Amino acid sequence: MGSYAVYSGTSMATPFVAGSAALLLSVKGKSKHVASEARTLFQTTAHVIPSSKTDGDPLQTVAQQGAGLINVYNAIRSTTHISCGEMILNDTAHFRPVYVYLFLFTSERLVQFFLLYRHTFTVKNDGKTSTSYKLRHIPAGTALTVREGTIFPSLGPVPLSDVSASAIIVPDHFTLQPGESQIVVTKFQLPAYGVDKSSYPVFSGFIEVAGPSAADSYHVSYLGLGASLREKQILDNTDIFFGFKLPALLNATGQVQTRPTNYTFVNGDAPTLLGR
Repeated sequence: MGSYAVYSGTSMATPFVAGSAALLLSVKGKSKHVASEARTLFQTTAHVIPSSKTDGDPLQTVAQQGAGLINVYNAIRSTTHISCGEMILNDTAHFRPVYVYLFLFTSERLVQFFLLYRHTFTVKNDGKTSTSYKLRHIPAGTALTVREGTIFPSLGPVPLSDVSASAIIVPDHFTLQPGESQIVVTKFQLPAYGVDKSSYPVFSGFIEVAGPSAADSYHVSYLGLGASLREKQILDNTDIFFGFKLPALLNATGQVQTRPTNYTFVNGDAPTLLGR
């Protein structure tokens, strides 16, 4: 009707994704394999979006855009399969490393050591010709999810910082023959400074897997929290919402109890504990 708006809409997103899946199945077949891989295929071929139309502004946080906007055409014509569409990094207190063991043989002894990496995914060439890939890290905006100096969440649009996580990708380029696969190992590092942990920053972005042309571009999304959720204050102890500090004990009339009071617990004569 000549206007637009931003809505919360599973009622809109669900039929859109269902229709996209129907198109995919109509072309690639209705096998169990195609159906089970549809989500990952839509994730890795999606179109990522910026946070605004201003040049230089960061990409929208993965917390809001997910893997991006579904691109059914690219998903259907895809000849590269990526085994993992998303990497969830958890929070700083619960990073779960993957230990990659390397064994080096010398003339005298076996030398064993390990590299501390975080996540892996697999790239497979399902096409009919040899394909070369280049991989790079594309950060999205870091969402500052808690308002500065408060315990309260940021209201939308959530402010974004251009301070991002870094990523080491091994290998960052390779060539695959038809049917060949390559395991990619990624190590993420949160920045040591530039973002206040009390803002509970959500770091996110994409590992781009680029083929020989712009149409052969794929990505794996990632998201993690640069703070410990265990340390996040849950109970509101301020007077912002009710005019008096919480938690509070209310008397039978709903007023804050300010002195010792006896209750009969009959006909509503009872105290109430108010918390938020």
